[in-house]
Amino acid sequence: MCGLVGMAGDISPKDEKVFKTLLIMDTLRGEHSTGIAAVDKTSGNVKIAKQVGNSFELFNDKRYDKAMQGWNQVLLGHNRYATVGLVNKANAHPFQFSKVTGAHNGTLTNRWDLLNQKDFITDSEALYNHINEKGVLDALDHCSGAYALTWWDAEEKTINFLRNKERTLFLCTADSGKTIYWASEPWMLLAALGREGIKHSDPVLLDEEN
Repeated sequence: MCGLVGMAGDISPKDEKVFKTLLIMDTLRGEHSTGIAAVDKTSGNVKIAKQVGNSFELFNDKRYDKAMQGWNQVLLGHNRYATVGLVNKANAHPFQFSKVTGAHNGTLTNRWDLLNQKDFITDSEALYNHINEKGVLDALDHCSGAYALTWWDAEEKTINFLRNKERTLFLCTADSGKTIYWASEPWMLLAALGREGIKHSDPVLLDEEN
């Protein structure tokens, strides 16, 4: 089991505290490694920070502080429980390619059908490579198993969500309508946002892809 957390939109200092809290809570779903992607609002640059271990190991890494600097429009986080591939920084999520940067919760059962799969250790990295090269619809045609996905599309400048019935993903929005939040479990959103006094809609389970 792994966990997905994050936010996108008008991200305030309070929201950054929410993100940190979500990563801490999400350690319950995976403590083998922790990683984030931060998308700069001005330049569009994607900054990655990963570390083996729980979220506190990442917080002690200077790359986390560097990724969080500036004015970010997306904060995408992942806590890994290793199912395919060794526990190391290379196999930590998110995975970054030329067009997409994303994280995956779940395990695929037919990773060998994915494009150039032999070049990648994990099913998750192979999946995002396929999405990057052929698009998400083509990737789904070659994908089976369990998945919840969150990714940033650098060409379209969009944050994207996708899941099947095997994994959950919950979303809510700030009452301002300017920020969206997500997590693999709804209580994480309620606790983290409540801790900072941010008013928001009720967490809703993302619809399954058909």
